[in-house]
Amino acid sequence: MYYGVSHGLAYVQMFRDRDRIWFAQSPTGGGETNPAWDFQWFILDWKVGEAYGFVMRAAYLPFENQTQIESATRPHRTALNAPDKVIPTQQ
Repeated sequence: MYYGVSHGLAYVQMFRDRDRIWFAQSPTGGGETNPAWDFQWFILDWKVGEAYGFVMRAAYLPFENQTQIESATRPHRTALNAPDKVIPTQQ
C-alpha cells in the first residue's frame, strides 16, 4: 500500500504482494513543488512473447490519519492478497 495526501484527501494505491511492485517518491519529480508518486514493476525470469499483468486497487478518501487509512483499506488489501480460489461456473 502507498498513499499521498493533498488538500485533505488521500489517494491510496494497493497491489498484490506477489506482483512485486516497488514504490518510489521524488520530492520534486512532478514539478517544482509537486512530488512524484511512482511505482516500478519487476518481472523475474521474463520471456519474450509472454503476457504479464498485475492487479491494483485505488481509493480516494478524506484523510484523517494513518490509522484511518489503514483501517479503510484493510478489506481491499486482504482481498488482493487472498489465496486464489477457483470459482465454479454456473450451469
